[in-house]
Amino acid sequence: MKIRPSALPKLEACPRFEGSPSTSPEAARGTRIDMVFRDLLAGQAIMFDAFEPGEIACAKWAARMAEEIMGDVPIEPREDHLRVVASVAGIEMRGTMDACQKIEGRTESVVFFDLKSGMVRDYKLQMAAYALGLMQEHRCDRATAHLLFCDEQRVVVHRFTRAEATPAYEGNDDDLPMDLKHEHVGQLLQQLDPDMSEPDWMQAMRAVHHYMHGHPLGLSAF
Repeated sequence: MKIRPSALPKLEACPRFEGSPSTSPEAARGTRIDMVFRDLLAGQAIMFDAFEPGEIACAKWAARMAEEIMGDVPIEPREDHLRVVASVAGIEMRGTMDACQKIEGRTESVVFFDLKSGMVRDYKLQMAAYALGLMQEHRCDRATAHLLFCDEQRVVVHRFTRAEATPAYEGNDDDLPMDLKHEHVGQLLQQLDPDMSEPDWMQAMRAVHHYMHGHPLGLSAF
């Protein structure tokens, strides 16, 4: 099973969440701001006429914040270098950060950025998934996420150790069906059949939902 980290907050609120096949105007605006943000960090020429003035202002603020936070540490803005894969109990989470410190050789910690437009919301689950993937890839034990809420001009910081970003079932499973009582819900998810009936999927998602709320971070078994 493969899940996008960006879907984790929505899955926590609704275990049967499915993303829309179409792109909303808000999501399209966020994508445009992301493009300008990365181009600014990369020092590339930008066709300002192709964007709304508010989008440019948001991207400039976010780029300035990222550069101030990192100081002399180089920032990696290239999208093909920002893809992250986290693996938990055989379940893969794949996503793309918006920027990250440039990493060459061994590192004890890593810093990354995710740009968000619109209202300030809780994206800790998504950041934990990115942090876990980075720590697994670079074999380090600490990661710091900086959420750049460009419309509100607010920075939210989440710091993770590898243990904090790794799900561990700690909930009370007394309210679950007997066949769903597992030490790790990831073990259950590994057994799921994509063609299984909807009632079975409903039960599985109940277990995942319970797992997320039982974890200190709310991070799912995905």
